[in-house]
Amino acid sequence: MTSDLRTCKNCQTELVGRYCHVCGQKEVTRRLSIREILREIPEKVFSMERGLWLTFLSLWSRPGQVCLDYVQGKRQPYVNPVSYFLIGASLQLLSLWFSAPVIRQAVQDSIHAASQKPEQAKIFERMDAMIGGDTAAEMANVYLTVIAQGYTYLAFFAFACPLALLLWMFHRRANYHFAEIMVFTLYVVAHCLVVTAFTTPIFVRFGNVMQLLTAQGLYIGIIIWAHHKFFPPGIGRRLLTLLAMLMAMICFFGAIMVLFGVSWAAYLVAVRLQNP
Repeated sequence: MTSDLRTCKNCQTELVGRYCHVCGQKEVTRRLSIREILREIPEKVFSMERGLWLTFLSLWSRPGQVCLDYVQGKRQPYVNPVSYFLIGASLQLLSLWFSAPVIRQAVQDSIHAASQKPEQAKIFERMDAMIGGDTAAEMANVYLTVIAQGYTYLAFFAFACPLALLLWMFHRRANYHFAEIMVFTLYVVAHCLVVTAFTTPIFVRFGNVMQLLTAQGLYIGIIIWAHHKFFPPGIGRRLLTLLAMLMAMICFFGAIMVLFGVSWAAYLVAVRLQNP
């Protein structure tokens, strides 16, 4: 006699309907196929009911409410904040790949201009002789490598974490735990990464300064907009949020400069060892 008992393939719970009431997974009735895998892409990523598409649109229109929903337990409709951060970092790396030639040339031109100054000329001449090539071109390559790292672990440790800590300190009266502030921070920073991943290839063609100003303007605008609904109202509170963002930006750019200095020094040491 065949049993009609249906169980969830994920958690082994007895099924009542098509979806498991414990883990939410849809009932699996047939073997996996390529068609099934491809069909899951729009369902999981571009679904209007849940997933990346809804998270992106919600963070664009009501970011503070999304963060508040997640903290208060309404999590099913949204992508996990850590996952969204990783998606944002991945999109930034893809954007950097498209924009790399323009950025490299702009940085190289800036370094060439600096090397023409009398007080810098001799230094660059010595470095040209040491590396046996164009110092400006090599420095631009090292800079791009550092920026790529900046969109991954540096963005988390040197930007998201300091921002969360500052917001937690500045908004202690809001009675949020640090982990809850971290949810807000990850969603905001990740959304900034996603948005600027699309704007960078456009504005970088107007110069690095224009791209930088546009990106920073978006970061500031998004966090001020996200402050609404999540933190207590008031101009003073918004100014504290803005101050936290500016201080986190300084920390991030400082980390970029330090990493660039260390990476360039390591590059020179490696060249020196190869050509004693």
